[in-house]
Amino acid sequence: MSDQRDFLITSRELIEVGVCFEGQKTWFPEHGFDLRTFIRNGVLASELEKTEDGIALRAVKLLRERNGF
Repeated sequence: MSDQRDFLITSRELIEVGVCFEGQKTWFPEHGFDLRTFIRNGVLASELEKTEDGIALRAVKLLRERNGF
């Protein structure tokens, strides 16, 4: 990740920026994440960025803007 601040992203936050839970249930396992671990603990923005997936990058960007990072 760049020099921008890393932060934790939760399922609820992804829903707030348009990534529905049904989509999360499919997306996370397809990208090598354990869905249960994500739901319990969230995931670092930098981990989502490493996927280079457009949906993940868009969500991180929106959450970074929303949180002032």
